[in-house]
Amino acid sequence: MYRAKQLTPICRIGRSKSTGDEWATYSKIFTVNGKVEHATLQVEADGVCGIYLNGEFVEAHLGRLPNRTVFVEITSKLRQGENEIKLMLGAGIYQAASHAIHARRGYWINDVAAELKYRTENGEVSVYTDGSWRREADDGIDTPVVCKEITQQEYDRFWKHAALWKEYPEIKEIPTAIKQVAGNAYTERLNTKEPVYAYPKKVLYSNFMPNVENTIAKPTFPAEGEQFVVYDFGQLEVGYTEIEYELEEDAEIIGMFDYSESITDFSPEIFHWSKYKTRNYWPDVMRRMEIHETLKKGRHSFRFIRRRACRYMMMRFVTEKSVKIHECRIFRSMMPVEKKGYFHCNEELFNRIWEIGAYTLQVNRHHELESCPRVEMKFFSGDGAIDGMTEYYTFNDPSIIDASFSFTEPGGAVGLVSDLFGRNNSLWDYPAWRIVMAHNHYRFSGDVDFVKRHYEELKKLILYLIHKVGSDNLIFQYQVYGDIFYIDSGSVDFTCSCDRLGLKPYMNALLYKSLVDMCELGTVVGEDEEYLTEWQQLAEDVRKAINEKLWSNEMGGYIDLQYPDCFPQDGNVLSILYGIADEKQTKTILESLKKHNWSEWGVRILSQDFNLKHTRGGGRVISPMMCTFEAEARFLKGDSADAMEVIRRCWGTMVKKGAHTFWEFAPNDGESLWPTPAHAWASGCTYLLSAYAAGIRPADVAWNKLLFAPSAELDEFECVVPTAKGLVASNCRIVKGKKVFSLALPDDVALETKIPDGCDVEIIRY
Repeated sequence: MYRAKQLTPICRIGRSKSTGDEWATYSKIFTVNGKVEHATLQVEADGVCGIYLNGEFVEAHLGRLPNRTVFVEITSKLRQGENEIKLMLGAGIYQAASHAIHARRGYWINDVAAELKYRTENGEVSVYTDGSWRREADDGIDTPVVCKEITQQEYDRFWKHAALWKEYPEIKEIPTAIKQVAGNAYTERLNTKEPVYAYPKKVLYSNFMPNVENTIAKPTFPAEGEQFVVYDFGQLEVGYTEIEYELEEDAEIIGMFDYSESITDFSPEIFHWSKYKTRNYWPDVMRRMEIHETLKKGRHSFRFIRRRACRYMMMRFVTEKSVKIHECRIFRSMMPVEKKGYFHCNEELFNRIWEIGAYTLQVNRHHELESCPRVEMKFFSGDGAIDGMTEYYTFNDPSIIDASFSFTEPGGAVGLVSDLFGRNNSLWDYPAWRIVMAHNHYRFSGDVDFVKRHYEELKKLILYLIHKVGSDNLIFQYQVYGDIFYIDSGSVDFTCSCDRLGLKPYMNALLYKSLVDMCELGTVVGEDEEYLTEWQQLAEDVRKAINEKLWSNEMGGYIDLQYPDCFPQDGNVLSILYGIADEKQTKTILESLKKHNWSEWGVRILSQDFNLKHTRGGGRVISPMMCTFEAEARFLKGDSADAMEVIRRCWGTMVKKGAHTFWEFAPNDGESLWPTPAHAWASGCTYLLSAYAAGIRPADVAWNKLLFAPSAELDEFECVVPTAKGLVASNCRIVKGKKVFSLALPDDVALETKIPDGCDVEIIRY
């Protein structure tokens, strides 16, 4: 089998480099015969890589993780006749770490693989990396070394399913019925293209710009003799910094990027993110993200090709001579989107919440759905469970979900396992979330091929979870071990459960949901009936065990047995959503959440504070992800008023604190900010408003049937949802004192309606 592997013509090329700086350029000149009808370029690199076509910067590869490919349309950038592609290859995304590695081993080494395809009237042609390329660096000009050919298996798994960055997102004619229901504002939104560049909104501090009024205290980092400027871009931006400068001598420039919603990292003494935090870690992270380059004297333009996310940016110049900056901007790096989803209502706070949620997802849409665009820059299946839902209601590009699922590393983050019996995984819940996300994707897209391609991996995940089930039909979560010492980081993420080991409703609710979802996915691919029967029976046994062992009449809900006097939001709301709790239990849980966990700033994930080492603080934090599930549970159970109140408190509080993207967590107080904003798992408010306030939800796979069940909480709204069948729009208005809903949907979609009492509905087909 090993010898039978198939190879593609695409080669990984590179060469070790023991002298000079990190950079080497690989280039190829090729001739295009005929008018280009369509062209694409894919690049995979084991180091940061700037991509240039005919001298124009296209994008950059992060060199962050293996098997990620940049896949971009380049139709407009090719020309008839001679063309040149250049790949500027450097060290990794973290420059300081890369240079430290180089210092230890004494040489640089990275490799890159690329395939450029173009189609003319004469057919399709491919240009790919091989030994014929030209290598140029400060150690000379020569030919590269062919390290390895890309196998067909690699190509099929990773390259074939990469998400394409389209030059011009296709905007089809909007159906008249959609215009009628959604209004003119939707048409204007859909036809508004995203800007290519982001520019600073203001200069906050400078020690070399004489006309700048410094509005913050002097930042902490610059050394004596350095000249520096601090920019505020007004909101989080992601991309490549470009500056036009003028220097009297060559000088080092140091770019520093502050990701937070305030100037916390540059001047930590000005603002402390939370009164509960005892140390300020984030300035250290920012130092790790620094970029150092050498600028030539004179007037020039320069671009950093390491992608960074920031709201605030500091440019430091190590020189005592004159410095002038004529322009600073960010070449934005977010997957181009067509803003097909839309929501607007009579309450401005909810409009702001919807838009911020959509933008939070947008800044995390790169070559995959990223957890956050600052440090992690990779797909997490737990995050993806919310990311995907927001995607379906905003941009609805299934290819980015397909691309995210194609990745296999890092296994813990993406929710894959290598050993059915392994337990030393700090993210025990992520295999379950991967199953849930795959099921959601099938339900919204109807993509059977997607299910078939990933089914064997999903089956391994459910078997992995089943192996953890004890004789009591529940999963007991163990601690995780490091190489030498015990590491108490069990499931540290949004569940705050690193110290919540043992039997807990959160993990077991996910087990139950995974079993139920795998039964449906298994049916799609024709799984052996023996497996389906086993999973169905175990699901029922798990449901019974949760109710028998984890239900507490005293607390009025499900509890972690290790903490019987603490009420967990996560396990309780998931038990409602997944059908583990009956109607009586559901009513009790919703009341208990208000009693134990609600605060004026949101819903605490745990009813008590915890000071254990690796937790997020228990009752001191609010999880936007779990608030999404609580609001959804309340909508589904007829408690729409409190569902809207959860949205108002959780996301509304972040807005009032100045959020421009939604945060990983929210401190449970009225002042503190969270240091890591722009986590797309916090964007669930956006799909909630479209799916439940405006009432547009699928009632069958791929929207073959639609449920229209709007809430009565808003007096006016317009909403558009991009479905697998086409655009669907709804609105609400008051006519002669009576609330009237309208719904526009395609002719071939079956319909079920649940309209609030005393309201009318108008159905428009197209």
